[in-house]
Amino acid sequence: MRSACWACEGWERQEIVWLCDPKESPKAVWAFTSLDAFRRPLRLYPEGAQGQWRSYKAARMVPPGYRLKVLFQVDSTLRLLPEERISQPVEITLRICKDLPDLNPEEEQIVRTDISPRSGRKIFVASLPEVNVIRTQPGSPKTEARGVVADGPVDGSVVLLPRVTETEFKAQVKRAPPFWSNFRHETPALRRESLRMDWMRCRLGHVVPEAEIEDIKKALEPHVGWLMCLYRRLSSMDVSGETGFGISQIQAGELMMSTGICDGSTTKVADIDRFFIAAKVTPAELKKTLAVVNDKTLVRYEFLELLLRVAHHHFLKSGAAENMAEATVLILKAFEPDGRRAEQELHGFFRALCTEATDDLYKKHADLLAMVYKRFGGSKTPPGKPKFMALGEFQQLLEVANIHGLGFQPRQSSLAFRMGMMCQSDESGSSRFQEMTLFGPQFCCAKTTIKHQSLCQSLETSALRKLRNSQNKIETCQSNKSTPPEHTTHADRTSSMLAGLSWGNFKEACRGLSVRSGS
Repeated sequence: MRSACWACEGWERQEIVWLCDPKESPKAVWAFTSLDAFRRPLRLYPEGAQGQWRSYKAARMVPPGYRLKVLFQVDSTLRLLPEERISQPVEITLRICKDLPDLNPEEEQIVRTDISPRSGRKIFVASLPEVNVIRTQPGSPKTEARGVVADGPVDGSVVLLPRVTETEFKAQVKRAPPFWSNFRHETPALRRESLRMDWMRCRLGHVVPEAEIEDIKKALEPHVGWLMCLYRRLSSMDVSGETGFGISQIQAGELMMSTGICDGSTTKVADIDRFFIAAKVTPAELKKTLAVVNDKTLVRYEFLELLLRVAHHHFLKSGAAENMAEATVLILKAFEPDGRRAEQELHGFFRALCTEATDDLYKKHADLLAMVYKRFGGSKTPPGKPKFMALGEFQQLLEVANIHGLGFQPRQSSLAFRMGMMCQSDESGSSRFQEMTLFGPQFCCAKTTIKHQSLCQSLETSALRKLRNSQNKIETCQSNKSTPPEHTTHADRTSSMLAGLSWGNFKEACRGLSVRSGS
């Protein structure tokens, strides 16, 4: 039994190729085949670089074993490859295109000329008594495919159908842009700019010779990515909204001891403390231009200055390195394992975050998260600036949501906040790196590290509990025919607004609640 579907009949793809000399590259090539009695041309398109042997290619689906007869129109002329005579010459209407607007055919091939009824242009009809033949052997490897044998419609005949799966032919659902689509990841250009900004503020006149500055920058540039990841992790541990991000003196000493730099002989703890204090010295003129000044911890450019001071003392003065560039390479090798681990942790976080399942979960709770952000963010925003959520506000949100009761440690809240923020090239002249935007990828990314689904459930439970308490107080006041006392909380004063609301609309009710830490 035969069907009208070429896929069901086992047709296979046949490639048609016209090779040409690079010195005589045609403008356009068409192929006419016997599948449609040489009526519909198939445009062939070039492959290969200019000045080389080029091939013009196209493909047709043909039945297994079919003797496909082909004629080629090369520019204005009918051409053939190896020939085969046919019983009756074939007449072909020559084609034009944008690349070949005018035809100049060979006179011996022209049978007649006509006028196009639509454009009024002259039409040339050419003829050839020969064709090219492309033979495909049945059962060739090209015809092998998965198949399903099914009962035919009549007389018990069978039909061989192609076997397909849902993943191959299921229509793809068009998704809206994910919530992380505007998140700017680190790029080599951003890292180079970060190194330039940090180097510009470092005070290294007596540590780095001017002749070696470019060599040191070249040694640092391939490692800036994991250096920033290492700093981001260290500067975010045990940080509160009051202290700000930075590496403390104790953390700097522990880092040097864990990497073997602070060995007690060449470099002692007192040396690390001395370099820490030296890196913290900021000229008064420079301090006036900075938006972020931390008097107790190292900011990013000060961390870079500390590393170079330690490299100068531990490797250059001890004779382990011949110059400062070599000393920089040696200290980078000492810190690289810790830096690579921090970098892999960050990349693994984003790989787990950027999935369709995570996107669906965030969009499901979009309204709730937007309401929470609006409630907790903006109180520390300076006048005249767009509202943002600061670290202290983020930590207050986690405390109210009782997220620490789910196994999340409070000391990790600042790290979750920092991992969700986009990297900025300047972390001293601008405070943008610590300003979380309104329900954008930064707010959502920070939530991922603290089990977003558990957080949403905790927030919903807290909101429902407050809503029930407010309604119970209203019922009590109405039964006693009394008004609420003057010392009631803001949640009590707004209880009249919440009365009569359905439980399904609790998200709207949450907008009027004043959620306070410790409540």
